[in-house]
Amino acid sequence: DLCRAFVSEYIRTSGDSNLCELLHFYQAYRAHIRAKVACFKLDDPFVPESEKAIELEKAKGYFNLALAYSLPRPQLFITVGFTGCGKSTLAAELSRHLGLHHISSDITRKTLAGLPLTRCAGTEIGKGIYSSDMNGETYTAMMDQAEETLAQGDSVILDATFLLPENRGKAIEMAKRRNSEIMIIECRLDEARIKERLNHRKPKPGVSDGCWEVYLSQKPRFEPVMELPIGRNHVIIDMHKPVNDNLRQIIDLLL
Repeated sequence: DLCRAFVSEYIRTSGDSNLCELLHFYQAYRAHIRAKVACFKLDDPFVPESEKAIELEKAKGYFNLALAYSLPRPQLFITVGFTGCGKSTLAAELSRHLGLHHISSDITRKTLAGLPLTRCAGTEIGKGIYSSDMNGETYTAMMDQAEETLAQGDSVILDATFLLPENRGKAIEMAKRRNSEIMIIECRLDEARIKERLNHRKPKPGVSDGCWEVYLSQKPRFEPVMELPIGRNHVIIDMHKPVNDNLRQIIDLLL
């Protein structure tokens, strides 16, 4: 986020609007160098095995970044899934591994409402900041931010439920308009596990106001993802699996 603020201000001040096209080359180059340096330690007999394990994970992370910066077109990721399924955790990790601009519906919604991020909205389901009008405003604001990011040549992940084909369709159209690739990440988790997670989350203040009652209200409104076939642009993620396994599945598709 600090990098983007710095680069945006530099472009605004200098007028060098073509900077982003060159910047990705240097980002990929530096990530590759750091990955290579980490790999050198893997063959060093004087480096302890515990440190080698850390360096291996570092190398993987930097190679993932180099891959992301080397993609021929910016990538738009959108999550699909009920509250409590773990999609925000996956989105945050994917953002970190691929250098994505992470746009969260929870943060966007509370920012629009002028609320502190960790304050529970305390509104009934379907009312207040969770009314249909506010839902529309939230998705519109997220789409606007994403389009601006894609226009600069950067990849982005939209972290929201995307239960309705209307919102998924808008994201697909935006990707086409910006000559970007899109990947729908459909996160699936059984109901019992969702309930367990939401009950565990309840006492802790956080950005999300998701609870069991919210899940029950979402379930009948969900319309299955039919806009894109399962494959390169639509991946089903089993949220029972560890986050690293799910990251690997998504990143392998990018290859």
